[in-house]
Formats: sequence, structure tokens, C-alpha cells
Amino acid sequence: MQLLRDKMKQPALPPGFPLPLVTVAIVISILSGCARHESKPPQTAARNVSAAGKPSPVLLPVKEKRDTSAKRPRFPEPPWTVAKMVDAFGAIARKKFEGPCRAAGIPWPPVRLTFLAFKRERSLEIWGADGGGAYRKIGRYPILAASGGPGPKRMEGDRQVPEGFYTLPELNPNSSLHLSIRIGYPNQDDIANAGILRDAMGGDIYLHGKAASIGCIAVGDPAIEEIFTLAAQVAEPNRRIIISPVDFRRTPKPSLPREEKWVSDLYGRIRRELAAFPVAGTGGGGGRHP
Repeated sequence: MQLLRDKMKQPALPPGFPLPLVTVAIVISILSGCARHESKPPQTAARNVSAAGKPSPVLLPVKEKRDTSAKRPRFPEPPWTVAKMVDAFGAIARKKFEGPCRAAGIPWPPVRLTFLAFKRERSLEIWGADGGGAYRKIGRYPILAASGGPGPKRMEGDRQVPEGFYTLPELNPNSSLHLSIRIGYPNQDDIANAGILRDAMGGDIYLHGKAASIGCIAVGDPAIEEIFTLAAQVAEPNRRIIISPVDFRRTPKPSLPREEKWVSDLYGRIRRELAAFPVAGTGGGGGRHP
């Protein structure tokens, strides 16, 4: 909203200029995809401006539910690094996750990490494990924003959140959306079944802060501070995310208007994998890494 207010402070327009067009132009400039302006230079002080000097992506103003039960740590001064974020938010991440890890019999920090993201339920579950044992549920967050609907991401600009099994290859402390974790889209399934050139498939999909998004997963600033710091303490090869249209542990698969065989096969694989992550969470059972 600050961006919108700033734009509205521009000098007066010539007499007779159509004001509705100004409003439309402002909204269009705000509705840019979150991936395209995800990063900015480490020493840029204004955190609502992207590396290209363009406005940060926002769908529409959405009030984020903040944790007011305890004082949040102050965001570090630039230059921003992963190490600085761990120093700043390590204590709150440890307070959030160490107890569930110890109760589940896994080390703190966990050796392996899997996120389960459910589109319809707007839920992100955090599961941890030791070097070779079962996964245990150690946290859950609401997804505050994610555009599109059931079905995989097929091309750049389709506003879809991807579906499938993805790595989490990069932590971005310089995000224009507070903090972000890159999701490894497109994966081999996406590329093999796209039917279009790789350059047309899009990319730069993130799990990030704030409460608005196009094609990414937004969980809010307090949540991403905890999740980012947790992920930073797990080796990159040992962290992943499974993005599912629904929680197949509770809900039958959605019916898509044109569901190709590869999508049906993908949903079957997701359903089988989710069966290893019991709804009861830390109470008995758990998933093993495939």
C-alpha cells in the first residue's frame, strides 16, 4: 500500500487526462509476477523495491496476521546474508522447532527436511528427520496467498503454483518479499511433459513472506523468518518440498477438465508418498525419504 500511496503523490496530471486510466496503470504495475522481481541488490535499503527498481509484486493489499504474543527480532541491516538471518532469527526458529524435534526423537536441527504444501487446504506442513529414519511433523503454517487452482504449472504467466516434487536449492536473504526460498521448478517431470520450449515454462518460483503472490507460495513475514532459518541449518541436498493440489491423505484427487496421463500418474505418486507422512504427525509412524 505504501507503493500505491507513493504513486498517488505524483505531480498533478494535465487537465482532461482520464483518471481511470491512471488507476488502471497503477494496479497493473503492482500486479507483476513475484518471480520476476524476487531479488534485489544486497545493499538496497528500500525493501519494497526490486533489483530492477520496479515495485515489489503485490496482488492487492492483504492484512497479514502477525504474531503479537512475543516481540519479533529486528530485521538486520544490509548487506543481507543467510548467516545474518540465522543470527537474527535463529532463537525464534529454535524455540519453534527444537521442542517438537526432541519430542519426536529427531536431532535439532534435523538432518533432513520436507515441506508439504497443499493448495486447496492452504496449508504448509514442516517435517524433519534424522539421517535415515522416519520423518516427523514438527510444524504447520497457513498459506496466506497462492494464485491459480488445481493442476500443474505449464508455462510462464499462467499464474499456477507448480505441483510435484521439488528441491529447495537456494535461500534468498535479499528478497523483495522479506525472505524467500527458491522452489526448483521446473523439474524433470515438468520439462518432459511441457510441450513447449524450456524458456517459455517460466521459473523463479519461491516460498516467501508477505501475504500476496502470483505463482508462488506466501506464508507471511513471521513464518518465513522461522522457516528460512530452519532450512538454512539443513544441507541443500537434504531439503525438498512436495506441492499437492489437495491433501490426498484426507481428500480424493480433484477432477481437472483436461487431465493428461502424466498428471494422473503424478497425482498417484504424490498420493503414495503422502501416505508415508501420517496425519497424526509426531504420533506414531512417519515417512522415509524415497
